[in-house]
Amino acid sequence: MKMKIRARAKKEVVDGEEEEDGEDEIRTPNHPYHPSHSPPRKAPYRPSSALLLVVLLSLLCQGRCEWHDGEEDLISPTPPHMGPAEGEAAVVVAPVGGSALLPCDLTQPNDSPILVLVYNGATGRPVYSIDSRNGPLTKSKHWSGLGDRAEFQVSPPHQGLAVKRIRDEDEGEYRCRVDFGSSPTRNLRMKLQVVVPPQRVAILSEASLEVSGVIGPYPVKESLKLTCQASGGRPPPEVTWWHEGSLIDGLSENTTNQVTRNTLTLPNLSRQHLYRVITCSAANSNMTRPLNTSVTLDMSFPPLDVSISGSPPYLSEGGAYTLTCEAWGSRPPANLTWWMDGVLMTPAESKVLMEGNVSRSTLRLTPTRENHGAVLSCRAENRDLPTSVVEDIIKLNVHYPPRLQLRPGHSLTLSHIKEGDDVYFECEVHANPPVESVRWFLKGQELEQNVSAGIIVANRSLVLQGVGRRSSGDYVCKAANPRGETTSNPLHLNVKCRRVKANFQRYVISNELATESMQHPLPSRPLALSFFSFDAVKVHGF
Repeated sequence: MKMKIRARAKKEVVDGEEEEDGEDEIRTPNHPYHPSHSPPRKAPYRPSSALLLVVLLSLLCQGRCEWHDGEEDLISPTPPHMGPAEGEAAVVVAPVGGSALLPCDLTQPNDSPILVLVYNGATGRPVYSIDSRNGPLTKSKHWSGLGDRAEFQVSPPHQGLAVKRIRDEDEGEYRCRVDFGSSPTRNLRMKLQVVVPPQRVAILSEASLEVSGVIGPYPVKESLKLTCQASGGRPPPEVTWWHEGSLIDGLSENTTNQVTRNTLTLPNLSRQHLYRVITCSAANSNMTRPLNTSVTLDMSFPPLDVSISGSPPYLSEGGAYTLTCEAWGSRPPANLTWWMDGVLMTPAESKVLMEGNVSRSTLRLTPTRENHGAVLSCRAENRDLPTSVVEDIIKLNVHYPPRLQLRPGHSLTLSHIKEGDDVYFECEVHANPPVESVRWFLKGQELEQNVSAGIIVANRSLVLQGVGRRSSGDYVCKAANPRGETTSNPLHLNVKCRRVKANFQRYVISNELATESMQHPLPSRPLALSFFSFDAVKVHGF
């Protein structure tokens, strides 16, 4: 772009009359102050001599103007991108959609601006201009290449180009040129940095899958790795992790292809991490709100403990009992199962209730004497953590009346017992609580210990020495405990006697009453008839 400023040259005649030779104009293609857009204006003052004008123009141009012969003398200022700037560029930072003031000082002692031009440093084209050659600066005409988004503030102390609704493409270097009436032209550099917030932020799992909301559940004592990824943003954003306002991780690992990442590792997760809200924040300026996204951690807990309650010190055989198993600390609530001596019990007898992280199971139990001494256990298991099983164990103490079993001594055959043999019996007792003593009975009569008579009672054993005819009959043992008294099965003992010879004149044995008496007395022991069978037999005279 080429601009020309026509300066008025005053012709000085000998007789002192002055004549206007030209008019100042701004000739810039497509510029509102080009002659095609506005008519020429009269100069606001007349110098007294041509020599003074030359001096003033020389000071104004300072080597940057060209003088042309002709009807009018023209001043062509050098395009702003070719001239040096005064001082360092003023850096202005503003967010997209925000506002910014590009400073441009218009003040000059004993002078005022006649022309203000703001250029885009990248294109070299003007974006704003003020022409104050025909009046004061506050009433001058303004032209904006940015439309209604830009307005030049001419009143101190905040002078400069105010831009609102800033766009991404507004970023770059600008140059403000101020031409004064008599002072040298001033060039000021301004650099606008537009902050573009990140477009999107996401949290990725260790498998690089995007996660949100409630995530998990995660087992305790394991590690969790999450990656926060922010897309876009100028300058690249800082990606940080937070929990309840406290910074957890503020170090971004890498930034590639407009993507910034920060990986968070939480080792050795504990129960305190349940429902913990972790927030990822991406921000590249304090002028904009950070872009945040959060996840809430869900956890799986193994059961802390399990206990069986409702079991009395002992159970009575045949009684009905309700046992309760309760486990707590598991998330989700633990699954409860009942086991008897390592065998899973039928679940039809139990009912499981789950309240919060407490599980409760009720078992209906009718014990038998076979359950005495059995190990009853309740196991609590979190299905999400199959290796985290806890159990409580109780040993059943079942009370029942005695169960007795009477049997002959080892290697003793009752059918072969003869007169004079020794016989012993054993009473096998099963009882809880144990019996204190065992009693022995023959034909319903209790046997007392009588060593001289060959009767020896040793609690659960009975010894008969030198048995005879009177030892024959049914034997039983009896025992009692607090649950009751029990009688054993009977054992019949039949003692066989020896054969005895006698001298008779006449002896009749029949199944009728013998009418003849013996002539000689019988032996001291009666004849044992168990050696013979007399059914319907008559014997006459031996």
